[in-house]
Amino acid sequence: MSKKPTRIFLIIGLTKESKHWDDSFVAKLKELFQTEHLVAMDLPGAGQFLNQSSPLTMKGIVSKTRDHYNEHFLDTDKYENLLVAISLGGMVSTQWLQDYPNDFQKFVIVNSSFKGLSPVYKRVQPKAIPEFLKIASAKDPSKREDLVIKLCGNNTKNYKHVHDKWVEIAKERPMSVINMVRQ
Repeated sequence: MSKKPTRIFLIIGLTKESKHWDDSFVAKLKELFQTEHLVAMDLPGAGQFLNQSSPLTMKGIVSKTRDHYNEHFLDTDKYENLLVAISLGGMVSTQWLQDYPNDFQKFVIVNSSFKGLSPVYKRVQPKAIPEFLKIASAKDPSKREDLVIKLCGNNTKNYKHVHDKWVEIAKERPMSVINMVRQ
């Protein structure tokens, strides 16, 4: 019996979209799993679905996202589906796995926080709260992405590359403040 080819699904985090996945990371995943079948999914209110309202519940986000990508789950017998999710994507993915357990055979959740597993003061350092407020109030995409990268990253080698790419995305497809809050 031959092994099914792997199809990889990516869901990124809060206020980000599919274009935020770094090209080198995507290439490495394809190489590692020897596949060209990779779907970077946008959540409602982000990326290609920028003009939609983000649902207020995880169930709502999952339902709407799955509707957008439903054609990929009609042939799950042909593929072994791997879900890779980060941050908010991890919370969405956990709900997805509960609601549709047959959609994915493997999953990886990175750096996600769940209010039911630990209180907010264990998930967010108090000194980071003012930084979140600065990010939320930053109107200039360059300033906002600068603050996000400084808060979340420590690899200064890639800083400029990531910053410039994220600013370009923010200018090309700016997420509304309302959808940021709804997420």
